[in-house]
Amino acid sequence: MVKAVISMLYFGDVVTFDTTYCTNIYKMPFGLFVGVNNHFQTVIFGGVMMRNETTESFRWVFKEFIKLMGGKPPQTVLTDQCKSMTIALGFEWPDSYHLWCKWHVMKGIREALGPLFTKNVDFRDEFFTIVNEMLSEEEFETAWYSLCERYKIDDNPFMIRTFECRSKWAKAWSKGHYCARMTSTQRSESANMMLKRFVPINSSMNHFVSQFNRLLHDRDREEDRQEDQTKQFVMKHERLWPIERHAVKLYTKATFKLFRKEVDKAANYVVSGKGLNFYII
Repeated sequence: MVKAVISMLYFGDVVTFDTTYCTNIYKMPFGLFVGVNNHFQTVIFGGVMMRNETTESFRWVFKEFIKLMGGKPPQTVLTDQCKSMTIALGFEWPDSYHLWCKWHVMKGIREALGPLFTKNVDFRDEFFTIVNEMLSEEEFETAWYSLCERYKIDDNPFMIRTFECRSKWAKAWSKGHYCARMTSTQRSESANMMLKRFVPINSSMNHFVSQFNRLLHDRDREEDRQEDQTKQFVMKHERLWPIERHAVKLYTKATFKLFRKEVDKAANYVVSGKGLNFYII
């Protein structure tokens, strides 16, 4: 409990809440609060066994979770498309930015489009470009309409509903909000895989609790391992610019590698001054 509160204090700016995995013989949904730490590892803040998924139940879950974790809701919360959950979040965490996790959105689109999504590589590549790389709302909407019209899916009910809620999941709308890279599908998929690995679907309540504790211990062990690696981390490359020498003293090994990728990308551009306040990149 203490470890979870400390983790929430340091890494609770962005939280994913997922109830899509039933982990016991009573078929009760299990809600998992997940974040990401400074090693970009999945960190578990807590879990809750729920009798049902009504708005009232979700309101109680969100209220009690924040009470236990120190009283401060996250900046951003990612969930599936559950309407009851959305309403509950509006009541209990009104200042948190609510996003849909792409893992759930992509799963629904894959099921709705069938072979067009799973077997047509050209369609899939263009679709992911629109979803992940279109940075303006107008650009996204124009490209979406064009794609749906060309592949004759503009009347698909699921695609229509998904587009209507585009502000909940498309990058063009979420880009101004801190998400700790958790909008990608891998984070929720990782949490689900961890549960499946440690907690069999038909577990009894006692076995569930025992296995869930094993999962928490496993996460702690992995975090300790990454801490040790960071302490021993020495940059072996010949190139080490001043900004990198400073960063390597502050960042963990995983974070520094991400930082260096951005530095490498920046090195591909040249900025030329044209006048007092005008630049060409």
